[in-house]
Amino acid sequence: MRVLLIANYLPDGQISMRKFSQMLFEGLSTKGLQVDLIRPKSILCYSKKSYTGIGKWLGYIDKFLLFPLFLNRKIHGADIIHICDHSQSIYLTQMKKKPSILTCHDLLAVRSALGEFAAHQTKRLGRIFQKKILSSINHARHVVCDSQATLNDVKRLTKIQDKDLSIVYPGLNYEYLAMGQEEAKAILREHHIHVPESFFIHVGKGTWYKNLKGLGEIFRRLIGMPSTSEHHLVLVGEAFNNLKISEPSMEKEIKERVHCFFRIENKILNALYSLAEALIYPSHAEGLGWPVLEAQASGCPVFASNRAPMTEVGGDAAVFFNPDDAEEASEMIAKNISNRDKMIQKGFQNCKRFSSENMIQQYLEVYYRLLNENVH
Repeated sequence: MRVLLIANYLPDGQISMRKFSQMLFEGLSTKGLQVDLIRPKSILCYSKKSYTGIGKWLGYIDKFLLFPLFLNRKIHGADIIHICDHSQSIYLTQMKKKPSILTCHDLLAVRSALGEFAAHQTKRLGRIFQKKILSSINHARHVVCDSQATLNDVKRLTKIQDKDLSIVYPGLNYEYLAMGQEEAKAILREHHIHVPESFFIHVGKGTWYKNLKGLGEIFRRLIGMPSTSEHHLVLVGEAFNNLKISEPSMEKEIKERVHCFFRIENKILNALYSLAEALIYPSHAEGLGWPVLEAQASGCPVFASNRAPMTEVGGDAAVFFNPDDAEEASEMIAKNISNRDKMIQKGFQNCKRFSSENMIQQYLEVYYRLLNENVH
């Protein structure tokens, strides 16, 4: 079987999507398939970011005017075309009769463009672009979703039939393991990273749905409680000024307790998870919620939003709270932190549902089913 994987444009900076497509490529290749991984080349947007200023327009030309010309030549030699991210669904219109599969990680941007999130307003150009993405999804022969929550959105917003939809939980793109304290500390020292003895961790960018304001309020209350009064907060991927603490009098004290790290490698993140008291993950929405799984695999308890898909992914190993109620969230964290050993063991069991081997096997089953349908 010859599989053509279409991955994301590198200047878009979607690191998790890059890792996902690479994981697919490596996993399918080990199964003896002929796999070709391609992506739009950064020809005009070579030295610029494609999500701001003139780089955005140069990126559009690279992705939607130049790449389709190259893609037309590559399609003919493939048995299966797999678009690794729904944001590239526009290429589905070129597939003609070729069996095509699309992985949909979430429809948050589409839903925002449709006005479903009062907290985030999409600009006019963004609304047009997301409308095109949504309509193009309907051209897929099969859509695979990362979670039940995402599948529900696809069913609600597209014309894809139930028989052409499925869920494949993605595996972790790095082998996160529970490290011993000394091992984890040694890794941090090696990379000149210093963290306090007791800290909570949060991992994620500063996008609106990550609810950093809520995170700041939760942490402000936690350091006012006896059991967590000495704790600090480690932010991986975002800066302090996005926390937006509502109590100005607390800002200086909190700032001294917040430690920010950017673009760190997986080994360092694994060490931070292993040393952390717990992950606090108050997102309003997600497609999957990778940090929940990463933390659990690293032996780090998880406190997360009581919304899908966090509830779906975290299972009975996590403790869930209302992300809009910082007082309730902080009380639940302080109350349950004494159960962290039990939460850790449950987390190890929960992670077994998300293996790379299972993911590749399930995608193979979808591929063969599509090929069989195409023959008949």
